[in-house]
Amino acid sequence: METPIKNRRSAPRARVSLPVRVRCFGSNWPEELGKTTNVSREGIYFETKSRHYLEQYFHNWKVRVIRNFQTDDLTNLEETGQIVRIDHLPEGKLGVAIHILLREKPEFIEGPKSINSKK
Repeated sequence: METPIKNRRSAPRARVSLPVRVRCFGSNWPEELGKTTNVSREGIYFETKSRHYLEQYFHNWKVRVIRNFQTDDLTNLEETGQIVRIDHLPEGKLGVAIHILLREKPEFIEGPKSINSKK
């Protein structure tokens, strides 16, 4: 008899496709830019078929994630996550579930101060 798997999620998931950037700690592989399949406050799930990433993702690996990633956007918020599940999908794809462990505080670069030309 199979033991049912307990759902450990504390936040509901939404089926939404958002741009995401994922980088593995201590890896020489480049970052991956992709789309999520579903998201929650505490995690993301995305699919990849990039061949070099199939060798990069391992259970319990730490990763850096930016959800809703936009190039050159100062409001991108990088989060630390941990890979909690890897699914082998049809057509050679992987499904990767990441649990968010820590949200980094954004560091905004202060722009030039405006100078009032009236004296």
